[in-house]
Parts: sequence; structure tokens; C-alpha cells
Amino acid sequence: MRRSKQILELALKQAKEDSYEGENEDVSCIFDDPSSDEYVPDSDIVSDSEDNGDDDYTRCARISSSRRFLSCRDKTNFLESPSTSTNSTAKIHPQSDAESDVLKNIFKMPPKKGGGPKIIDGVDTASMTREQLEAFALRIKEENDREREERNFFQMERDKIRTFWEITRNELEEARAQVRNKDRALEEGVEKNEEELKFFKQKVKHLQYEHQNNLTECKAESLVALKQAQDEHAVQERELLEDKKSLKALMREQELSNQEQIKSLKFKTVKKLVKLEANLKLEPKKWK
Repeated sequence: MRRSKQILELALKQAKEDSYEGENEDVSCIFDDPSSDEYVPDSDIVSDSEDNGDDDYTRCARISSSRRFLSCRDKTNFLESPSTSTNSTAKIHPQSDAESDVLKNIFKMPPKKGGGPKIIDGVDTASMTREQLEAFALRIKEENDREREERNFFQMERDKIRTFWEITRNELEEARAQVRNKDRALEEGVEKNEEELKFFKQKVKHLQYEHQNNLTECKAESLVALKQAQDEHAVQERELLEDKKSLKALMREQELSNQEQIKSLKFKTVKKLVKLEANLKLEPKKWK
């Protein structure tokens, strides 16, 4: 980590001190030119940063550091192989021997751990011919392209899933909001029903109280009227009984008088009959 920091600091310092043929040209232009073989897209660096879970500031720092490192690497390659520097897109002035030694010491690769043959993807590349290496490199490039396509595909799928997740989350939030609104409306409806029920209960209680008062008053009035009717009926009954007694006495007197009259009539009738019989007995004697 310290060595990388020193490399970046020295590379920045050296880049400021160097003079270029084009003032507006940059050493890393071959890495910014899409037509160049050394072009490295920012999406690769950004995708690596996304895979590591970096934020936007860390991604920008990672891209800037990668650009600077590639620029310094190009400068080192230029110093180590002057013959290829003429074909490079970034044109740099030749350095002095002291500066070249310093840069070589700075950017030289660390010693390898073991001098065995290079094995790439389980294949020994040291014993390959040029055609085999080209075929192997072509296969690796095809695999790299396929993996890049797969990575892009999976990134698109990830974006789709993330978009779907966002939509689903928004729908869930809307559904929860609707449920909260429904619950609130239900609570308000329950409270309103409770208030109405309480109001009607009070109204029924008031009506029952009024009905009880009216019933009590009606009972009292009925009892008073019944008492008055009973008293009137008792008076009428006594009057009727007195009338009945007087009528019975009058009837008895009439019966007695009628009996007396019948007796007198019978006596008169008997008396007439006796007189007639006597007359009838006397008449034959007269005829004789």
C-alpha cells in the first residue's frame, strides 16, 4: 500500500515536471482513446467498484488512480523499450539516464516467487508455439468477451431485479398506506357507530323514562277514575236496592188488595148464586 502511494506521488510529480510536444496532450490518452488497443473502459473499473460495494466517491477515486497507474505504466514501458515509443499515441520527450534509472527502480516489478514455467488457466504457456499461443490468447479473449457479455447480462438482470424490487417496494408501501387508510376509516366508522349507538341508547333511555312517567300517570288517573266509578256504582246500587224494596212493598200491597177484591167478588158471586138457586126453587112452586 505504501509502495503504491509512493508510485502515484512520484508519477504525479514527474508528470508535472515533464514537457510534452503537445501541451494539451496527456500520457494516458492511449487509454482514453476507444480505438487504441490499450483502451480500458470506465465501466470495467466501475463494475469492479460496484462488485466491491464502493460508493460514488470511492469509484471516482478508483478510476482516477487506475488512469494514473496506466499512465505511469506506459511511461515505464516507453523508458524500457525506446523502439516502441515511436508507435505510441502518447508522445513523450526522452528522459535523462538518471531519471530513467530512477523511474526503472520505482516501477520495476517485484522479484518472482520461483522461476517455474508460467501456467495460465491450468496450461503451461512456456512450451507453446506462436500459433498455439495465438490460439490460446484468442480463446482467452473469446472467453473474456463471453464473460463480459455475461457480466453485462447479469448487470442488466440485476438492474431489472432492482427496478422490480423498487416497484414492488413502492407497491408494498402504497398497499400499506391503503391498509392504514382502511384501518383509519374502519376505526373512524367504529367510533362513529359507537357514538351513534350511545346516542340512540340515551334516546331510548329517555323515551323509556317518559313512557314510565306516562304509564304512572295513566295508572294513577285510571285508579282515580275506577274509584269514582265504583263509588257511583255503589250509590246507584243502593238506590236500585231501595227502589226494589219499595216496589216489592207496593207489589205486596197490590196483591193483598187484589186478594181482598177477589174474596169480595167471590162472596158476591156466591151470594148471587145462592139467591138465584133460591129463586129457581121458588118459581116451580109458583107455576104449579
